[in-house]
Amino acid sequence: MIEVFCTNITCKNQAALILQKLSETFSNCYFNFDLEDCDNILRVESKKSNVNIEAVLNLVRDSGFQISVLKDV
Repeated sequence: MIEVFCTNITCKNQAALILQKLSETFSNCYFNFDLEDCDNILRVESKKSNVNIEAVLNLVRDSGFQISVLKDV
């Protein structure tokens, strides 16, 4: 399963910090950022189960950043 989020994370150092925290917390997921996208996309892919969306949102928000689920238009 893949979930896509919009963030206000704009630089590689910020992204690296969040990726490290996410990887430590969710070992069964793969994470990557697309900072060249206008929405500063965070992609989360679960290897075994559904992505815990609320937990991802909370971790990023608790780190001082904005994040929301990217809705299909």
